[in-house]
Amino acid sequence: DITPTTYTWDFGDGTTTTTTTPGAPYPDLDITHTYTRTGTYPTRLTTTWTADFRVNNGPWQRVNGTVDMPSPTTDLQVREATPVLTD
Repeated sequence: DITPTTYTWDFGDGTTTTTTTPGAPYPDLDITHTYTRTGTYPTRLTTTWTADFRVNNGPWQRVNGTVDMPSPTTDLQVREATPVLTD
């Protein structure tokens, strides 16, 4: 049994966040990050996996260690947003 246990979000600006959930699509805002400057940031997600095994329906046993699987780096362009009030 192989299970993702943590997700490490590298936002490309020197900050990372580690979570135990993979996030959710917009507009859930499960995992967010605020950039303080415009620019292009190389972002990446690393998923850490653990494994358990059993033999002949015996008790589950943890496999020692974990495996990190980084995603390909994706460049994110951050642009300045200007709020506009409408009626």
